Amino acid sequence: MPLINLFSRRKRQAQKTGSDVYQYDDIPITVRVQFVQIVRECIGEFYEQGYVASPSVPLYRDMVRIVRKELGVFILPPSQEYDGHNDAQEFFNWFLNEKRIEYVLDGLELGFHAMQSVKDDPYRFRNMDNPLTPPDEAMAEMNARLIEAGIGYQFHGGQIIRMDSQAVHSTVVVPALTLLAEKQYASAEKEFLAAHSAYRSKDYETCLVECNKAFESVLKIIGGKRGWAIGPTDTAKKMLDAAYASGFIEPALQNEFTALRSLLETAVPVMRNKMAGHGAGAVARNVPRHFASLQLHQTAALILFLAEHHAANP
Repeated sequence: MPLINLFSRRKRQAQKTGSDVYQYDDIPITVRVQFVQIVRECIGEFYEQGYVASPSVPLYRDMVRIVRKELGVFILPPSQEYDGHNDAQEFFNWFLNEKRIEYVLDGLELGFHAMQSVKDDPYRFRNMDNPLTPPDEAMAEMNARLIEAGIGYQFHGGQIIRMDSQAVHSTVVVPALTLLAEKQYASAEKEFLAAHSAYRSKDYETCLVECNKAFESVLKIIGGKRGWAIGPTDTAKKMLDAAYASGFIEPALQNEFTALRSLLETAVPVMRNKMAGHGAGAVARNVPRHFASLQLHQTAALILFLAEHHAANP
């Protein structure tokens, strides 16, 4: 759902510098309020009276239960045990007041999951109380609100992922995630999303390891379907040798693809070997964020190339 092109929005856009830079340490109150409004419009209001309850009740209840357990509390602050709140009010009041960004992102992710549940089971939620916005439109609007506010997070593939560049994100990362959502790439999708989760949590060493696993998984999946001479424990280089030997890249073009082969063989596996994946020894290893960011984007680009080339050459 495109955002309504109001005067205030046109003015903000005209004043932008064009810089593709995002912030990651705060979700402003205006965006939090918009999130509350969007979730309510999508999954409906909380209603429970005796044995009668709206279909959204279990969604709100799950959201509250998960956050309570994560925070180790019986009631989410600032709500009190006997103040007459319901689960929706407790969740939203907490979300609007939470100071720690990692938990705010947890709340954001849970709200997206609730909207995704409505999409995945429309029959169950057909009698929602006052829903106004279909889930696809609601989730697209929330992602658009985050971008407009200069917040570098988006919901894709079932989780909140960090976005360093809108251009790279929209042209490389999102298409790669779309391809990985195909059933045949399920294992690689899980690993690539794990890399994004580690990146968001600032566990950059794990991010590198998971990127390499996702890259190798895509090679194994494609190689298995094409009958390459590869084994279950082969390295990325051995699998790429088999890919070239099998003609996956046409012989007539292989000279033109020398740089591509070098990139495929070294970009993801070598960075992983140098920066992660082995014991650190006596000195703790510190993987810089920009290294992990490069690895994520390289992995997405190479996965996208391999999967699209496989699909284009049956």
